[in-house]
Amino acid sequence: MWSLARQMPHHCLEAPWKRLYDSNKHGKSFARFVSKIIFKGPTVVVVRDKGGATFGMFSAVSWRRHNQFYGESTSLVFSLTPKCNVYRSSGVNQNYQFLATNLTASASCANGLGMGGQMDFWGIHLGDHLEEGVCRAPCSTFSNMPCLSSDANFQIDMVEVWGCLPGYVADEKELEAAGVKKKKARTWEEYQQQRAGKTCLDGDVE
Repeated sequence: MWSLARQMPHHCLEAPWKRLYDSNKHGKSFARFVSKIIFKGPTVVVVRDKGGATFGMFSAVSWRRHNQFYGESTSLVFSLTPKCNVYRSSGVNQNYQFLATNLTASASCANGLGMGGQMDFWGIHLGDHLEEGVCRAPCSTFSNMPCLSSDANFQIDMVEVWGCLPGYVADEKELEAAGVKKKKARTWEEYQQQRAGKTCLDGDVE
């Protein structure tokens, strides 16, 4: 993991990472997975497939629901086993992060979480049941990236997500950019609580 960490922005190394999600602990509910990782700042997603390969992705900005790619060029993908390698942005495109939860069957892309490539030729994509995924090579988004999984179509054994900035709080600008409108909710957690009816602050949440 140190080889991976050295490739990341320095501000992501200033404090111990926090585990946000562990499929062995939290189960493979995609709704729960999404709720634990969105608006948490930069993250590392680690996947182990049932063929024994371990690989993942570093997202430079918060995960958020969107039906198009977004993100920044400091994002990267990596393999841990059977070999440890890091693959950085090629600069060819900006297809760094993708997270969709409510697309219809007729949509041109699939629900799930992905990074790199194209929507019909994913670099890495985890399906919205966290049971299956795809990894296609070559990937135009990341230089010299091979297929990181045991097979191009793989079965997911385990997923973990680590927050690189413990205590990160999404500000209003970030929430608004994601289409979240709120009043008086000071953090994303408060916004979620308001939506669930757990707290009552002055003002309404739209």
